[in-house]
Amino acid sequence: NDTELFAAVKLLASNLGVEFLHIDPTARFANTAGLVVSPQQTLELYEQFGEMDITVMRHAGCMDHLNCSATRSWLCDRYKTGQRLVNAFAVGLPAVFWHQQGFLDLVAGTDYPAIATSMDQALHWLSELVTNSSLRLQLRQQALQLAEPYSLEKLSQRLALIFAQVP
Repeated sequence: NDTELFAAVKLLASNLGVEFLHIDPTARFANTAGLVVSPQQTLELYEQFGEMDITVMRHAGCMDHLNCSATRSWLCDRYKTGQRLVNAFAVGLPAVFWHQQGFLDLVAGTDYPAIATSMDQALHWLSELVTNSSLRLQLRQQALQLAEPYSLEKLSQRLALIFAQVP
């Protein structure tokens, strides 16, 4: 529901002569309230990502119905926001994203450059990625590396270590 970002990206894409595709998970996965909860849905999302060259992400609020601000903050600002970026990175999709905690958690300690604090910066990075194939390739490779710690194999290993410490 980020109409400002939608309009700005759509106009830039038109000006650059590229196709703009908006993913609306709430509409796509309506039977699960917009949540990707099954391996089949994850595969469907990855297939759609596979058709894209670049993504733009900004946290635009969620779970306003939750009364607990701490839960809403963790779930929306950290987990869901970061998970969206992990999914994009897992298929090597370079992303322009806002300087927001869930996104920053994933790139902490790296030199990932396409982080915006304003609409102008986001559009600048988007334009750079559309017109600079070597930058796109560099960020595609970096995205895959950043997603690696979140692979099923790595997460399973970490979970096994946690269970091994439970008395």
